[in-house]
Amino acid sequence: MPRALIFYPMAKDPAVLFYTSDFLTATYLWTDEEVGKYIRLLCIQHQGGPIPETDFLKICGPAFQKIAEKFQKIEGKFFNKRMQEECERRKNFTESRKKNLFSKKKSSHMEAHMAPHMEAHMETETETITDTKIKEGGMGGDLWMDHRRMFLEDGGWQFKFCTAKALSKYELHEYMRIFIEDIELKSDYKVKKELQRHFTNWFNLQKKKNGKRTPKNGTYQLLEELRQEHEAGLRSQAGAGS
Repeated sequence: MPRALIFYPMAKDPAVLFYTSDFLTATYLWTDEEVGKYIRLLCIQHQGGPIPETDFLKICGPAFQKIAEKFQKIEGKFFNKRMQEECERRKNFTESRKKNLFSKKKSSHMEAHMAPHMEAHMETETETITDTKIKEGGMGGDLWMDHRRMFLEDGGWQFKFCTAKALSKYELHEYMRIFIEDIELKSDYKVKKELQRHFTNWFNLQKKKNGKRTPKNGTYQLLEELRQEHEAGLRSQAGAGS
């Protein structure tokens, strides 16, 4: 069953968390015009909820096919799932913090002091909730797909990793693909931060094995060997399950 559509009037909340690294990675090869239309649609959804099809088509124009891939359509209206989730998360968090403040009967001075800090704690709060869910119900399904996506789309972290390890973006993505497939093969699911930490250790181990090769062809040779080992593992598992 599709989730009920939720509207977020501007007067109640004029802001939402915006993950610039994820956005830049997801629109890396888009034109400036396509990016502008996409960000406008996200803003419209945040201010007024799901977007009527006529308005969506009018804004997208010739870029409809590309931009529409970032949205879902329900009851003739378009909405971006990530934007809806961030709106809900911010709304729920803000309401919970307000209840806590009022329940403790803080002075008006204390309330004014605490309000600016509420947003700063949102990401930490979200991570705590996620960790609790994993401990209670295990990793997998939508929860795993969310952290898998965040790991693969964290452009800022990838840039730093490529710089530190002297890798091209293509080489890093090949390593990450093999690493993720291995994680899924073993059902050894992890949250984004753990994925980054384990990937770094895994990568360093592979490079250590590759230490005697020349920098010019060592990376590509190692990637090919990893592909072959990984494909052999997949074939072995398929054979065992048949």
